[in-house]
Amino acid sequence: MGISVQFDAIARLVRHRPATYLLIAANVLVYFVQLAYPALSELFSTLGRGSLRDGQLYVFDGNQHPGYSPVGIATGEWYRVLTGSFLHLEPGEGVGTAHIASNMLWLWLFGRALEPMVGSVRLTALYLGSAAGGGLMVYQLAPDTPTVGASGAVYGLVAAYFILSLRNRGERQSVGTLTAMFLIWLLISAYVTSWQGHLGGFLTGAVIGVVYLLSERRPRPTGKDFTPAWHPDRI
Repeated sequence: MGISVQFDAIARLVRHRPATYLLIAANVLVYFVQLAYPALSELFSTLGRGSLRDGQLYVFDGNQHPGYSPVGIATGEWYRVLTGSFLHLEPGEGVGTAHIASNMLWLWLFGRALEPMVGSVRLTALYLGSAAGGGLMVYQLAPDTPTVGASGAVYGLVAAYFILSLRNRGERQSVGTLTAMFLIWLLISAYVTSWQGHLGGFLTGAVIGVVYLLSERRPRPTGKDFTPAWHPDRI
């Protein structure tokens, strides 16, 4: 009886927010594949230019060397703009599994808040668009640095959530405070994370958020009653 009730509750959550859980599932699935095939990072990380030899990435010095193959977005591998956002640090690298765990937590929090507001298709477009925006910023500002992680896409969700909260007085302060925290973290973590990806995702998410806001057919509520994304009642 208890198991059946829990299963029904989970099924209801997935049914009401399919895009959020599908994106989380895709990230987790890719992570397990990545653990089984570590070479995936070298082949699909966000990278502007580099050299590949025996499955190992090297910095591209502008010259061709025997046994080395030029790789990266600059060589036509444009899929890297997006694929790197579905890869994460492996155990033993940097923060390890905390990398994907934290990103999926934020995706869950903001996805479940945004999906009822914009719909499943638009949430997916926002996520992928922000991820690509982060990838393009990495390509422009740090082309020699292989980058992985969904942080750029998450920053896009934060920016869009802030933009969409502007019509609700009850939301503005709560969402504005959280957005400020993310921007402060962007500055503080600049030396240990890809601030380029974060910034690109945030700016892209803000633009998409403005588009969504302007295309709303009905004004959103402007009352003070508001339950933030991280509140249990929003589950």
